[in-house]
Amino acid sequence: MTKEIIWNSSLLIFGIFLIFVFTVNTMTSSIVPGWQSNSLLPIFGFWNKIKVGLIAGVVLMIFRYLNLGILLIVNKDLRLLVLLIGYSIPILIVLVGLNFLMDNNMDNLQQQIFPIQQIKKEISELRKAGLFKSCSDKSDEYVTELAIGRAISKQDGWANSAGYWNVETNQLNKLEILRLDNEKVWQRNDTEFVVEGNRAYEDVIKELGKISEGNFNPTEIKEDWVSSKKVKVTFKNKEKEHTIYPKVFNDWADMEGILKYVNNEILATVDYQFYYGRGGDTFVIGLTLKEKEELSKLTGIEFEEIK
Repeated sequence: MTKEIIWNSSLLIFGIFLIFVFTVNTMTSSIVPGWQSNSLLPIFGFWNKIKVGLIAGVVLMIFRYLNLGILLIVNKDLRLLVLLIGYSIPILIVLVGLNFLMDNNMDNLQQQIFPIQQIKKEISELRKAGLFKSCSDKSDEYVTELAIGRAISKQDGWANSAGYWNVETNQLNKLEILRLDNEKVWQRNDTEFVVEGNRAYEDVIKELGKISEGNFNPTEIKEDWVSSKKVKVTFKNKEKEHTIYPKVFNDWADMEGILKYVNNEILATVDYQFYYGRGGDTFVIGLTLKEKEELSKLTGIEFEEIK
């Protein structure tokens, strides 16, 4: 009985040892044990790894008793066959687990890869329709590198391409590719950002001026909250004073009201308007009529007039 207790205790300790060994970080200058590195099983803390180790120890105990039972089989051929099957099971479990981990790693890797040639081809076509005008004297390779750099910068340095193409369908998200032209496309993708005192509408007016290609040049922009239910936005354009009273929707911006005013009161006499791009998050782009028609044909995106 004492021998069995020693054996089982040893197997439990060995199970714990295995869990910590397999979470050792060997990528550093010295071997760092798993309870410090968390290089594998990262969501497990010290005590959770102890629990997993105990489970591994129990599994080892079960296999020990199975092996002892197999060794009692008198027929040598049958004993060998059962042993082979018994040892195949944990090997298969390990192989299935490794395959699962490799599939996950491949998925994560694919999400980090930008399809450069596809993006380059798309950008080349978009340039013909009037996008990326500030780089008119640059090559498609240069503009592609610039666009991908902007995409990574927007993600605070993370190279995640998931928002720009679908790995499974191998299709680009054309709205997000368009958004990489920050001189024609409003850079926000939602309108939940207005809080009294944060002067968000002042930023909106400035941003619309920057993507208007010189057709809208607001100055002396000011946002006043008359009350918690009423906000007043004033600015000058070509020395003419303008006043907008955006609707208050809690912390949602009244982009509809702002864009309608700018389109109807300021851009009505020029060949330039702001449009919504349908098919995703809030997307605002400034286009001439010809650019709108060419871009619609090229991308299949419907650009909605804001009147």
